[in-house]
Amino acid sequence: MKQLLTAIVLLWAAAACTSEPETGEFSKEQVVQEVTAMLKTYHHAMEVGGLAAEFDYLDQSADFFWVPPGYESALDYDSVATILRANDKSLSKIVLRWDSLKVTALRADLAQYYGTILSSMTDTAQVTTRAKLVETGLIIKRADGWKLLNGQSAFFSIP
Repeated sequence: MKQLLTAIVLLWAAAACTSEPETGEFSKEQVVQEVTAMLKTYHHAMEVGGLAAEFDYLDQSADFFWVPPGYESALDYDSVATILRANDKSLSKIVLRWDSLKVTALRADLAQYYGTILSSMTDTAQVTTRAKLVETGLIIKRADGWKLLNGQSAFFSIP
């Protein structure tokens, strides 16, 4: 009986030690400010550096996925990277502006966002396509900054 009681106590102690760590206090306002700045910088980087600039803002972990406009299923990082590389040189100008943006801090290292984007993309033949997109996703903080972890974009309207 004593051995059974000892085993139960040991199992209970082991279970208590393996619980998830406390996330602690964090500044929701600071997370919102940092993620908002990152999302705006991300768009600016694409305007300056084209689609290839997106690589600095995408999480490269196995947890990454994205559903781009016009797609019906999620793509992993390698698939998104292939599409970005294939289309990067076909665009001569990209202009992206947040029409609306809402960021919610979930933890000190994780936030969700949603918003609408006004997009104008000009190809190398000087044909400009304008669109309004709706986008939602999760942003995670890594050692090298905030990264897009997953999400989706869809055309809201094409004027």
